Amino acid sequence: MTEVRFGLSSLDVAALPIYADATGAFAAHGITARIERDLGHPGEVIEMVAAGELDVGYADIISSVRAVQRGAPVRLLAPGGLYDTAEPIVVLVRARASALRTASDLAGRVVVTPAEHDLARLGVRRWLDTAGGRSDAVRFASGRKMAGASADLTAGTADAFIISEPQRTIQRAATAVLATPFDAIAERFIMGAYVVSQAWLKREAAATHRVARILRATARWANAHRGETGPILAERLGFDPAVIASMSRATYAPAFRRSWLAPILRVAAEYGEIAPENRNRDER
Repeated sequence: MTEVRFGLSSLDVAALPIYADATGAFAAHGITARIERDLGHPGEVIEMVAAGELDVGYADIISSVRAVQRGAPVRLLAPGGLYDTAEPIVVLVRARASALRTASDLAGRVVVTPAEHDLARLGVRRWLDTAGGRSDAVRFASGRKMAGASADLTAGTADAFIISEPQRTIQRAATAVLATPFDAIAERFIMGAYVVSQAWLKREAAATHRVARILRATARWANAHRGETGPILAERLGFDPAVIASMSRATYAPAFRRSWLAPILRVAAEYGEIAPENRNRDER
């Protein structure tokens, strides 16, 4: 058996290794998964992979691509969550009693996203700039835990907070949805990716390819078996089964399909978060 150290967040979008472990898919292919959760923001997880402290880590797609372009010793291994406007699992929330209603209302206000150069920040900026507001008029903050969003909003230390499921459902009583900012990017696009260290890839090439195949197969399985993935999430992440049963659920990308990558890469390039795609191709 080959041991693989995974680093994940406690979010539905990152759960493919959890499903693969729970269903025996890893064990059936000679993989022992050691899964650590909630290690920090996406950039920190990628740094841990690059440093050899993790073998595979989950991060948002912007943080992942930025790391590769900036020369970090990591590579994209497999896609993760797939955003779909029909079931928005990432939302921008306000305090339920707040008078904020529109993008323009956020001028001068504090908006919290997980990190400075991540998908969530990009999505909020894009929504502000296309919905009558201005992203340069907002005071962004980062480094705060999603689990504390409602407390921050109620206390007035934040005016709007980006959160994902299951935190959206857990904090529904104290918050209200201000926007679904990822809708401003595209109707459907890849939200995250599993990154692998180059050193581990070189040392364990066969195991790396097995893990990638398992994650892609698990994505297809999870999309078709939500009734079975819900109890796994509740058990492995420690959430109330009623929350899992009532929340919006993630869809997973079984492949890095161009039609799912192009929209997010284009918007990220427009905002200067990553190099344009044609430049990457020329450099290769």
